[in-house]
Parts: sequence; structure tokens; C-alpha cells
Amino acid sequence: MTIHRGVECYDPYMQSTPALTPLLMNARPLADVLTVKPERWGELAAKLAVTYPQVTGEDVVYTLGTVYYAFKQNRLVVPYSHDGNEKLVEEVVDFLEAFMTANGQWPYLNDQPWYKNHGHVIGIDINFYPNRAQKSYKVTPQFHKDTGGNNIFVNLVFDNANPIEATEWFVDVEEPGGLRAKWQERLLPAEHRKELADLRAYLRDHRGEQQSLLEVQGGVLEGRHICVSWVDDLVWHATPTVNKRYEYHAATANADYDATNAAATYLATAVQPYRSVDNYNTDDYRVLMYQSSGNFYIHLVELIGTIADDPDTRLAAWLNSVKKRQQDIDCDVAVQAWMAIYAKDRATFEKDVTLRDRASWRLTGGAAEATAYDVRLAKDTAIGESPSITEPPVGLAKLRRANSAGSEEFKKRLADVAAANAKVPRRFIRTWVRILPKTSEELKTAGFKVQ
Repeated sequence: MTIHRGVECYDPYMQSTPALTPLLMNARPLADVLTVKPERWGELAAKLAVTYPQVTGEDVVYTLGTVYYAFKQNRLVVPYSHDGNEKLVEEVVDFLEAFMTANGQWPYLNDQPWYKNHGHVIGIDINFYPNRAQKSYKVTPQFHKDTGGNNIFVNLVFDNANPIEATEWFVDVEEPGGLRAKWQERLLPAEHRKELADLRAYLRDHRGEQQSLLEVQGGVLEGRHICVSWVDDLVWHATPTVNKRYEYHAATANADYDATNAAATYLATAVQPYRSVDNYNTDDYRVLMYQSSGNFYIHLVELIGTIADDPDTRLAAWLNSVKKRQQDIDCDVAVQAWMAIYAKDRATFEKDVTLRDRASWRLTGGAAEATAYDVRLAKDTAIGESPSITEPPVGLAKLRRANSAGSEEFKKRLADVAAANAKVPRRFIRTWVRILPKTSEELKTAGFKVQ
């Protein structure tokens, strides 16, 4: 393992580690990955920029389409729209096949039993961002995962000529929260879930070797046409920002007590009793956000999650008593914890936040989305729902970010690159590589038959 320009890169020839380890997170110039005709991406990117232009002041995302694969079977490319650009979409798919082969993803997939036995197929969503550097990304870093829980890989290929700010990330070594684990049992093959669990255990056993468990990675990526790839289930990531998180302390938490209590009590009395599903809709989610006396917003899930960072708190004891782990703190558990411990006992809250104040405490002002809504899952009669699941990225509030805690030289380089890119489009193509059962209604709708 080596650290390269603020990004952790794994030796793909390590034989003693689990198979997914080399693919955990990788960021480097495209020419270092795709050694045969890497220039084809520049030609494609130029066509995409003209065909799918940026819109001033808006973070536009163009959905190009989805391509489906079954083991040793011809692919099916399904463009999002029939607008005369189908040939361009096919060219993008051709490029991505070469790229995913070169970065090790297709060799890995073609060796998986759940894929080779035709029980599952691969669906790759392709999206184009003409500029993801709009005003909304000038806030604190918002850590999350992508898709509705069935994503294995994420790939970003940038159309950059000069150095760019790196995607921020750190390794998620915790087992999924209870709600997400149940959800993934319905979506992912058992062999894949076991491999993820084995790799998490391996990383926990080798904490001292993993810089991404000690610090949130970021910084600057040098080189042309940077490509970034990761295993989504094993990484919390965020669009880079030079802005810092909010420093939080017991004094501020105590000043915020009434606002926190109001948000939790409203959910507990006006919303929770009338819900029949294990997730909140958008309006409910927003109610769990409230304004701090520090003049920024707080989300109850993030607050409860980070108080539990201290094992001596009453909250940590309560979680243990109800057989919940820190990563189980979704919207429901956060409200239940508050009502059970703090709603009528301010003194215990004050004691807990004083204990928590013994360690570094930084908030993003939001809750981390571990599973996003996917209409395709909600429409599948075999599934019929798609929860938006929040989880606290365990330990994040105590970790420093390379972007704000690095050397003065490191921070100056990042600031200089960010300033140079202020008016340069952050343009890239993104792919979500998803695992789908062969019985999926999405495949039937697309007309893809597994032979």
C-alpha cells in the first residue's frame, strides 16, 4: 500500500488480502490505467461537452443510459432517450468496457460465482456532469454512498487538463446498520455480502496500515484526465470543498438543547406513530435538521451518532441495552434515543456532551445517506419500496481532513488549485455498477433476457 498525492492506492498484486482490496479506492491519471489508446477519452469528452452543455448556475446531470451484462452474453445498451445521440452513448460504453477491464473491475466480476452462474447480472448506469462545481458544493463536505443499496463500484473519469481537487473519502470498516443490512439481504448475493464483511474485518485488523482510517483523504490530483474508482459499500465519499466542517463543543450543544428537543419531539409525536415504513420522506428528513446557536444547521442523526463516539456516555450504554450499534443510528433510532435519554433529562444530555468534548468534534451539518431512493426498486413488484437510509459515518467527527489538517504546503497547493479551477468546469462521466438478480423487473422492462 502506498500514499500517492493524498489518495490511498492499493498494490493490485497483493496476494494475501481479500480480492476487493486492490479495488477499494484508486485515483490516478487515465493513461496510468488505460495504457491502450487513452486519448479516446479526450475525444469522447469533447463530444459530450458539446452534446450535453452545462447550464449556468445549475448542477445539471445528464443520464445517458444503462447497459446490461450477463456472463458470456452480448450486452444490451438502453439509452435514456432516443434523441439522435445513441451512437455517442455506444461509444461511451465501448470506452467504459476498456476502462473497467484495465482497472480490474471486469476481471473481478467475471470471476464471481454469482455472476458466472447467471443468477445475477450487471447494470451500469452512465451519467455525464458538464460541471459539478456549482454553488451548492461550496459548503461543508457531505459524505454519502451512491445508489439504492445494490451498487458495487463507482467510477469517475474527469475531463481535466490541469490538476484538480481530489474526491474526499475514508474507509467504512463498520458493518452496515441494521436497516441497511436487512435491505441488502434482499438485493445482493450472499457471496458478495460475505466478501464485503471479510474485507471490513481485514481492514479493522490492519488499522495501523490504513491512512484512510486515520484521516479523511483528499488533496490534489496531478495529471490529465484523472479517473477515480471505488467500492461504494466500503467508502464514505464527498465532493471536495475547501470549506471546513463546523467545530462543535459542549457549550454549543447545551445552547442548542431546546431546538434539538423540539425537532426530536415533533418527529416522535407527530410523525413516527403514523408511519408504516422504515424511512422518512423528504419533508420528515428536513424536520430533523434545525438551526444551531452557532448559526449553522445540525441534523439529529449526525448529533446522536457523534455523541456515541464516546463509549462512556449514557447514550452508548442505551445503545448497548437495546442491542443497537453506533452505525444503526438512522432517523428512527436517533429519535428513539433522544426521547428515551434526553427529552426529559437535560442534565444527562449535558453530562454526555461534556464527555464527548474530550475528543475532536466536527460536524458537516447534514446526515450521511447510506442508501438513496431508486424508483426502479420501488416499482419492482418483488421489492416494492426503496428506503432512503441514513447512518452516521462512525468516527468521522473525530477524524481530521487532509484538506484542513495537512501541512501548510499541502493546504496552499489545494487552495491554489481550487482558485485556478474556480471558473473551470468540473466535468466528468460517472458510472454506477449495480448488481441485479436475473428476475429483476428492471431487466424485463429493458428487454434483457438472461440465456
